Amino acid sequence: MVGTPIDPAAGPDLAVTKTGPSSATPGESLANTLVVDNHGNQDASGVVLTETVPDHTTFDAAGSSASHPRPPRKVFDAMR
Repeated sequence: MVGTPIDPAAGPDLAVTKTGPSSATPGESLANTLVVDNHGNQDASGVVLTETVPDHTTFDAAGSSASHPRPPRKVFDAMR
């Protein structure tokens, strides 16, 4: 019997990169960018990315954006 070989390494391989300042002065706005890349050979579904807002800061939902520069990549930013 001949079948299709199964690649044991097949699947999504997600990586998260966060960039932004390491500190801010009170009252100063700051922005962090989170980028999720899939380096795997299959789509990832049901993925949820959660970012905790640091103590003594507030999340500016009105100033936040989500974009898709190239599928399946999403960029979220804007915290102050």
